[in-house]
This record gives sequence, C-alpha cells and structure tokens, in this order.
Amino acid sequence: MDGLQARGQVIVIGASVTGDTPILVKDDQGTRLVEIGKFIDPFYKDGEADEEREVEDVFALGFDGTETRFKSKLFRNSAFKKVGGVFRHKVSEIHEIRYRGGVVKATGNHSVFVRTRQGVVAKPVSELSKGEVLVEIPFKVQKSDGELPLIRSHVFPRLDGYNLSLPVSKAGLLREAYSNAQASATMEEYGQIAVAAGVSLSTVQGWHAETHVPKLLQTQMASSIPSEVTVSQELARLLGYYAAEGYARKEVDFCFGTHETTYHADLTEKMRKVFGAKPDVRVAGSRTNIIYASKLLAWFFSTQCGKGAHNKHVPQWLFEAPREIFTEFLYGYLCGDGCSLEGDKRGYQATSVSRQLILELNWLCRMHGIKSSISTFSAKAGREINGRRIEKATKAWRLLIGGTNDPFAPSEGKRQHIKRPIIQSIRKIQYDGYVYDLCGCDNEAFFGGESPLLLHNTNRPNSIDQALRRPGRFDREVELGVPDRQGRKEILQIHTRSMPLDDGLLFSTEPKIEKIKSGLEERKVMLKDFDIMEKFLKSEEASLDLYSRDGAKKYRLKREGDKVGVYEGGVNLDEIAAITHGYTGADISSLTKEAAMKVLRRILPKIDLEQEFIPTEILDNLRVTREDFFNALREIRPSALREVFIERPNIKWTDIGGLDNVKKELKEAVELPLKSPEVFARMGIRPVKGILLVGLPGTGKTMFAKAVATETEANFISIKGPEVLSKWVGESEKAVRETFRKARMATPCVIFIDEIDSIAPHRGAGDDGNRVTERVVDTLLTEMDGLTGLKNVVVIAATNRPELLDMALLRGGRFDRIIEIPPPEEKTRLEIFRIHSRSMPLGRGLDFEELARKTDGYTGADIENTCREAGMVAIRRGVDVKEVTKADFEEALSVVKPSITKAYVDKIKKFAKGEINSMYR
Repeated sequence: MDGLQARGQVIVIGASVTGDTPILVKDDQGTRLVEIGKFIDPFYKDGEADEEREVEDVFALGFDGTETRFKSKLFRNSAFKKVGGVFRHKVSEIHEIRYRGGVVKATGNHSVFVRTRQGVVAKPVSELSKGEVLVEIPFKVQKSDGELPLIRSHVFPRLDGYNLSLPVSKAGLLREAYSNAQASATMEEYGQIAVAAGVSLSTVQGWHAETHVPKLLQTQMASSIPSEVTVSQELARLLGYYAAEGYARKEVDFCFGTHETTYHADLTEKMRKVFGAKPDVRVAGSRTNIIYASKLLAWFFSTQCGKGAHNKHVPQWLFEAPREIFTEFLYGYLCGDGCSLEGDKRGYQATSVSRQLILELNWLCRMHGIKSSISTFSAKAGREINGRRIEKATKAWRLLIGGTNDPFAPSEGKRQHIKRPIIQSIRKIQYDGYVYDLCGCDNEAFFGGESPLLLHNTNRPNSIDQALRRPGRFDREVELGVPDRQGRKEILQIHTRSMPLDDGLLFSTEPKIEKIKSGLEERKVMLKDFDIMEKFLKSEEASLDLYSRDGAKKYRLKREGDKVGVYEGGVNLDEIAAITHGYTGADISSLTKEAAMKVLRRILPKIDLEQEFIPTEILDNLRVTREDFFNALREIRPSALREVFIERPNIKWTDIGGLDNVKKELKEAVELPLKSPEVFARMGIRPVKGILLVGLPGTGKTMFAKAVATETEANFISIKGPEVLSKWVGESEKAVRETFRKARMATPCVIFIDEIDSIAPHRGAGDDGNRVTERVVDTLLTEMDGLTGLKNVVVIAATNRPELLDMALLRGGRFDRIIEIPPPEEKTRLEIFRIHSRSMPLGRGLDFEELARKTDGYTGADIENTCREAGMVAIRRGVDVKEVTKADFEEALSVVKPSITKAYVDKIKKFAKGEINSMYR
C-alpha cells in the first residue's frame, strides 16, 4: 500500500513499508530481526509483484488488543501473531512525516494512527496536522488520570519457569562414535556409525584401524567442555562480553583494557563455571587478551552472536528470554562497548559498527519497557588505534538509554518520562521502488522499523472503519475474485510451463484407418465407433475423443502435421481447469507442486543415493501424469471452501437402484445447468435454484445428494440443520450467510441442507423464545431469492417432515422443484439387493427376485441392513464360512423389520399431491 521508513520513536501507520524496514519474525529459521524486503523478496521472481503469496508457520510481532466503547483500540501488549501471506508492489509518490524522534514515509491517501484520550484513531496522511501525536511502541508506564493511554510492553516468561539448552559441541557424540568404531567389525555397523556421527564411511574405517583420531578429540579442552549448556544469567553475560569485545577464529579471544581487572575476573570465573574452561592470558601494554584455545568454543560463540565486528548480533533465543537474562546480556555488552553517562544526559550508551546488533538491542529494550533510541555517527579517517593509523572513516551506530530508564534498577514504583512523538512537518516526495506488507496478521498489524512501529494491514475490508473507505482516503476498493475457468487454465499454463507433463501419446502414424487400427491392436486397445474415426480422418477437425468398448477408458486422436497421434490419459489442462471450481491462483500453484511431489515420491525409491548421478532412464520417467493431478486434487482444497469443504463422495447414479424418474429430474434440474449453462441462456430461461427432496427415512434422499455431487463434479457443501443452530444471538444467521457467500465464491457449487425442517419451520409456530429459527428462515429466503443473485449455485434440501416447512420456502424462485423419493417398488428393491450384495460371496440357490417380493415396505436402508445382517449371520456360523446362503438372508429378514408405515406413506403422498401445504406451492 505505502512506503514507510522510521527511526527513533515508535508510531502506528496504515501502510506498506520500504524494503529496509526491520521486522521481527519467527519461522523455521528461528526468531530473527530481518529487513522486510529480504524476507519477502525470495517469495517472488524478478519483476513479479501485485500478487499475494501465502506463507505457512510464520509469525510476526504484533499486538493483543481490546476494543473500547469509542470504537477505537487500546493495546494490551505486543505478541507474536500468525502471518497469512506476504505482498509487494510499487508506488511513485509518498509523504515524509518528520516528528520528534524520527521520520516516517507513507502515501498520502492511506492512514497513520494518532493518539487520543479515547484510544488510537486512524487518520489519512494528507489530513495530518503539525502538533498531532503519533502512536508509540509498546512501552509499560505508570498512568494517572488525564494522561494519554500508552501501549504496554511485551509479555516474557518468568525466570523460574525458563529452561533452554544449547548445543556446544559434538565432542561427546564423536567420542561415543569413535569408541563404537573400534569395537565394530562389519560394513553395516560402520554405516550406522557414519550416519549417526555425520561423517563418511571411510572416516569410520580409519577410526577402526586407528590410523587417525577425530580432530575435535585431540584438543586440550575437548574432554572438559560439555556437549550442551543451559541458558542462564552467567551465559547471557558471557555472550554480552563476546558481542562487545570478542572474536572467534580457531580460538575465542576476549580483549579488555589492562586496567579492567574486575571484568577479567568476572569473565574467567563465569567461563570456568559454564564451560569448565581455563584461559591463556596475554598482556600487551594497555590491552589484555583472554584466550580460550578451543574450536568448540569458537564455533559456539560465533554461532550464537556472529563472527567479525560488522556481523555481530544477539542470540535468536534472547527475543523470548526473561528480562533477567536480557539485562545480563546488556550489562556484559555495556562493559565492553558501552559506558554510563553523567550530567544532564545521564544514562547508558552502547556503540557498534554492526547495525544489526544495535537494532536488535533497541527492539529488545523497547519490548522490555526500556526507553531507548538509536543514532549514527562517523569516526574520522586518520585516527590511531593501538598505534595503527585508520585511513578510512568508519560509520557506527549508537544506542542511548535514558537515566530515568535504568534497566538495572528495580522497576517497581519507577516513573517513566517520555517525549511524545509530536509531528513537526509533512512534505510530499517522489519515490520509485517496491513497498512490502505482511497479510492476514491477527489484528491486521505488525511491528516494523529501526525502532519498532506498529504497521497496519488487512484482508477483511468490512473490519476497516467506514470513515477510511470514503473518497479521498481509500478512493477505490478492488476485490480480487476467484478466477473463472479460462483464468484457471491460464494460471495452470504458467505454473506447468517448466514441468514435464505426460501427454499420454501411445503412438503416431499416418492418417489412415488401417494404420491406426494396427497400432491399437498391437497395444491391445479395443475401441468402438470406428465409423466416427473414418469421418474424422476425412474432415478438418483438430481432435476426436473416443472410448474403449467397455466405456472405461478415454482416448484422443489429434492431428499433428501430416500425422495423427493417439493419446490415452495425458494431462489435459482444460479438463483440470474445468473441475477446479473455487481454486485461487495460490491454490492452483499448490496443486501443481503437489502433483510434482507425487512424481518425486514415486521415483525416489528407485534412486541410489550413493551414486553421484541419477541414471538417464530414471530422469526420462520424471513426468507428471493425469493421475498425479487427480491425486493432488484430493489433498489441495479450494481456499474459499477450506472451512466448509466436504470430501466429494464417490457415489454414482449406477450405485442407486431404480428410481429412474427421480434420477432424470435431478439431472435436468442440477447436472445440466451446472455443466451446460449455455443451453439455458440460449433458451432464455433461468435454471432451477432449489430442489426439495421429500421422502420417508431410508429412501435414499442423502444418497441422491451425494450422487449429484459426484456426477456434476461441482464443489459440494453439506450442512446439517441442527448444526447451524447456536445459542449465541446472530450466530445461526451468520453461519447461513457465510455458507452462501463461500458457495458464490466457488461456483459451480451444490449446497446440501439435510434435515431442513429443523431450521426452517413455520414462522410464528411453537414457542421459540429468541426467534432463532425465524431469523434463520428469513436469512434462507433472502439468500435464495433476494437482491443478491444466486448464479451457478444449486440448493438441495432433504426432509421427511415437509408439512413443517415455512410456506415461503416452497414457492417458485426458492425451492422450484419438489421431488418425492417414493418407497422402492419390487423392481427397485431387486436392483438395490443386487447393488449391496455385489461384493458378497453368494451361495447357489439364492433368488433375489423372491427376496424383493418378500420385502414390501422395506426402504433402501432396510435392504442394505438386511444384506449386512445376512453376512453377519454367515460369520456367526463360523469364521471359515466362504459364502452367504439363502438361509442366511431368510434369518436376516426375521431380524430386520420394514420401517415404512401406511400412515407415513399416506402423509407423504398427500403432500406430493398438494393436499398438505397446497397453498404454498
């Protein structure tokens, strides 16, 4: 959105930031302060911008807040918050705001936040005035009536509950591995030791032969240095000493002034206590070097705090350590590269040529409620240090801590004196570059800046104050919708252009019917409709789809110059685009990556990891197939439906016995409009919006809904009536609205409402104290046929008590079609028996026609239960029984009774004929 830079005080701004703005993130690389540009740029290729990239398991320092009665926010404390995505784009103009303590840059039509007595209020940069007060960093202070409310500091763990261990060396591991190698005798044992120790097989063989010993075990301190240490106040001070006055090469060297004997004694005592190490002390004039000749310690200190003066940093874990640990680190650093100030500007000052180190110390001070500020200075060229002339000027950074903010004094009852960040001037400047943002953060905010500023972002426009959405502030609102079929195909083409896709080519030959037949026969492919093939060869059409004789496989003929190619099951991006309804660009990107990973997982067992190169024949098989994409589709869900997505059931029309007239009606009402909407457009009519399935329990209403979802290949959202109802006022209606909103985003979509009578009864009937069902009915009515259109969304509802439904739902434009699912007739019962017994080992003499005649009054569910019970009867006869007999079914019929009663059937028939609720239809 905007550019932002800041130094000094902490403010809140509703904008994106420039790439050099530091942010505090926590991810798989640990907790670190990193420039936002360096963090986000790896998610983009050169030149890419204006598109959000999703991230996983990334947290940024944000805040915990609470609303006030003035519709503003107060801040409890800073806290790590989950990040949903990252974003970058370019701007050409920004405003520079100078205030007491620093500078901030933002575009004029976006907001910064100013402090009021009621809390924090957003205000456009172009409308800011000199003298207004910006919002500061989290900082804990004492308050009294009449003061402006200030943000509180970060919440850190208590010292008595903090426990963290850090690895120091692999000496213990190597010592054990070396001992095991001398006792081992087989190549398999050598290999296990090599993997455990992280060395090569030849190295382990050398250990066994005693031709050499691990170098780490040859050092004088290897036996005394522990393999790990626990974070403590002593260790924190040692790291502070190192960050200020230490360097690590083949040893660790701490350099102090010769007169600083107190620090010498403190350092050597703590190194002995923590590491069991003894130093080599060398005095050269005014300088004393305390040296620990250990590569293990050199590795440990350089890993924790960096190597070289310009690359020093604080340990990552210090951002989540208790205050007592941080102040020990700060004390150790100030003893080396710091000093205490006296007079009017009393306090503490720390300096360093490492910008990163000073920034991290400033952030940590602020997070612990210690008032600090940073600045830069230059040491002139020509100066002498230890008799050596420095020819170049050196830029360095300075951290200042005020005297009233002493971090080493008790904090109880202490009053903080704070200079408020008052705006001093505002001017417009040109800017050409990227600005960056973290998206989807909790509370739409994260901290960033040399002194951490609270930055604002949002992907929930309705949570933004309405005053910000008027012209002159946010002049335009652009909603990035879900891509349509053509858009999905183009996105697929982008993400697969470097992927080796399997085209499914069987063979290529001359465009002659004899040649094609011969090629098919060689591959034992039997096609039907050869007459159509001949017509295709004589025509100028580019391709033709054909099916095998059993209809199980699909083949395609394509013209390729003067030849014809025959393909089977290749990757067809049109096909994938047609079934990825509701998928965003990020979803499609994840889909293609998962399809590629399927290939790698399939090939990986064939690769010999000991070989230097992968064989050519394996590389040639690295092709992403149609099956890989369809397997990936089972795992990658569309973002719009992630919270309500239901696994598409594998129920087809052929799995439902009989009821052909019901299947025909559902195909006309649902499948045809979703698959071929152009047919209805050509005829000038609108398709059916809602279908109500009415029938007795167990007659297959839910089964029909599952078959519709499978056959239409549309997105499928299933909600159960009782699950919608909530005891909280407004939540039930919100759930219904949210379901329809997500369905509109992921069209074509089928919404299935089971047991709709539980949430949409007659309004005004019963004793519903809070009128929750009446509000749900009102919401359903407006969503299905209100001012908001319902395009390519079909609502299917099921009930076995239709007389309870509100009459307004049953008119045209809502539930246009009411389909009765009747009890199965004899012919239908016969088909249901065959469907549910097709996987059973059946004995001879079993007559399903006789069973169908005997099961008058049985529903489909009853018949399925009968088949299951017959199988259980056979199992009870003996676990080694190999078939289910006629006697087993007879006994099952004596157990499973019909669930259809005459009264129930009469009531459903009256409703279907219009004798019940006839005025509603």
